[in-house]
Amino acid sequence: MENAHIPNSHSDVTPSWRPFKFERTPLKEAIKTTRVQGTQTSRYAGTVPKAWCSRSGRTLSAHGGYCGSVLVATSLQYFQDAYGDQSYTTPLSLSVEFLRPLPEGPYEVAIHDYAVKGNIATIRAEITSPQPDTSTIYSVGVIRLRRNAPFQGGKSIQAKTAPFPDRVRDCARWTDGLFYHFNPPAAYLRTFAPKGEGFPLWSEKFGGQNQRWQWVKLDYEEKFELLHLPVLSDLIPVLPLNFEKDGLLAATRYQIATLSLHLEFRTPEVDEEWLISRTTMNKLQDGVFDMGIQIMNNQGDIIATCTQNWSMTPRKTRQIGSGESKL
Repeated sequence: MENAHIPNSHSDVTPSWRPFKFERTPLKEAIKTTRVQGTQTSRYAGTVPKAWCSRSGRTLSAHGGYCGSVLVATSLQYFQDAYGDQSYTTPLSLSVEFLRPLPEGPYEVAIHDYAVKGNIATIRAEITSPQPDTSTIYSVGVIRLRRNAPFQGGKSIQAKTAPFPDRVRDCARWTDGLFYHFNPPAAYLRTFAPKGEGFPLWSEKFGGQNQRWQWVKLDYEEKFELLHLPVLSDLIPVLPLNFEKDGLLAATRYQIATLSLHLEFRTPEVDEEWLISRTTMNKLQDGVFDMGIQIMNNQGDIIATCTQNWSMTPRKTRQIGSGESKL
């Protein structure tokens, strides 16, 4: 893995790289929100940078995992503002329904308490259009958090995971300038996948065509934290592409969108340079499919699990186009 230190933008690893016409904003900066004063509900304002948008048809919209990270980060900020630093600081789960694409630019997050008592708090958070008209809801999330302490008397069991590829011996780096160009958030990850037939989407040695393993590290040399996990879980190329003859290029023929995402955080904190994910699919029918994801650290300990629903429908010819992209 002699090239793991080289950024995706370097021609040695991505000869087909196309420079972006905008600043690439690190995630923790991109998901910051601030309290909106003078409103009856708890509302926070933020801005979607173009770097965290992907192409949906002919338009740009916020990456789904980015929206999930916004919801978790804003929920943590809300509890700090409303209940103090020692309140609910550890995410347990995130469930998001994506109702419509969130455009680049300003948005707001509205927070509603569901149940806040004992060791666990549950809230609803909505990403909406900004003031003065906040009537458009783009995503709805339910976030569950706990106090920063283990449950009294709670047991811990680490189930054995499937054998996973050694990132030095079994894997090679995968880059794709066209993929980054149409999905800029993907360029934030340096990705390594098992070598051999099916590379980079699948490996006969590691699970076959209905399984995807990939090692990742952040392209801007920070370590992964909990707030990266929603993004990471939504940046995995979808499993149906494994069954297409032209692999990733098949994505240009389809409109692919995340419908919902449910993420379970299996550890109170993350501080890792490398993470590995294992992804499977149960069924694709009538343009709708699921994906199940395990995210693990270097030792194979599961730090998060995720279930997603997706839609996959043929693009209209005019959506593909041959003109210059505005990204």
